[in-house]
Amino acid sequence: MDNIKYSDSTILKYYSSRWDIEVFFKLLKSNFKFQNLNEKDHINYKKLYICEIILTYVEKIIEYYFSKIYGKPKTQKEIDKKVIKKINKTNLLKGIFSSLLYDILYDKLTMDKLNIFCKSYVVYVVNKTGRSFVRNSKTPFTKWYIKGYSELTKYCKVIDAKINDTVEKLNKNLKVLAGKIQIIE
Repeated sequence: MDNIKYSDSTILKYYSSRWDIEVFFKLLKSNFKFQNLNEKDHINYKKLYICEIILTYVEKIIEYYFSKIYGKPKTQKEIDKKVIKKINKTNLLKGIFSSLLYDILYDKLTMDKLNIFCKSYVVYVVNKTGRSFVRNSKTPFTKWYIKGYSELTKYCKVIDAKINDTVEKLNKNLKVLAGKIQIIE
């Protein structure tokens, strides 16, 4: 790699822009439940995606409106502790879908309704800068960053170990899986 063309600050800038895309995809996946879609036609899927992106834009507009009207309240204690306040987008999207969408679609949205909506659904999440947490897996004996084998390879290793009686040489994950598999001859 070219150290001049790709300096540390340039790489950080690229990574930061990539991270914003990841956060956006996480927002879409967690709020719109793509895995539960029942549409059969790709045109209907496209319409659904466009509707979901429109809802996301409405969320951005309300977030911008709220920050311009109310600002981000900061106490001196928050400034000293370097606290970051962000709006909880999931809560805001749920509010848009449940109580504001009708008013937007039928042109009944007023400034009073928007202000009441913002007071009800705009919630700040407070984070300190530089904090970090240990990443724990919900599945026993797994780590989120280890992907040493595919599903097929995993089962092949377990079956091979069961046949050759070498289950004790498997890692903890595969031992648990081996305990659940019974080979019938």
